[in-house]
Amino acid sequence: MGSHVSKSLDSFNCRRTLNVGSTEYIYYNLIEAEKNGLTGISQLPYSMKVLLENLLRNEDGRSVTKESIQAVAGWLTDKGKDLFDVMYAMRGWAERWAYRDGETGGGPAMRYIHRACGTDVGTAVVCPGCGALLGYGDLKGEASPALKAEQVRRDRHQSPSRG
Repeated sequence: MGSHVSKSLDSFNCRRTLNVGSTEYIYYNLIEAEKNGLTGISQLPYSMKVLLENLLRNEDGRSVTKESIQAVAGWLTDKGKDLFDVMYAMRGWAERWAYRDGETGGGPAMRYIHRACGTDVGTAVVCPGCGALLGYGDLKGEASPALKAEQVRRDRHQSPSRG
């Protein structure tokens, strides 16, 4: 079978392939992108890493540029922190629309815990536990138990057998 060839410019030299049976999949390795100059990726929240991989995949020099990719990776700068409200709203949308039925066990894919009081805030912008308005740095994210189980299942399915 043939493979889909990505048309990305791959400015950060992170395009990789994964062969499963006779099918070749192309993906963009964020660890390699960081090694090749796209700094700060390892500190980004999971949702931002998903967005970043999509930008790397679609880099065409016009609608997605090297500079726009660097801007997303720079989310932890003051300029990037100003995007918190927008990204948090996008996360709420993704929780509602981006997952297949049953993929997250009927609940959210990610749990967001308010660092100050330990409350799972769901998609709220005000902590239901203490009433604080939530902002950048107030939350700690973790995959839900259902999403963790799905990730383990996928990893087992994709891992080559060891003999």
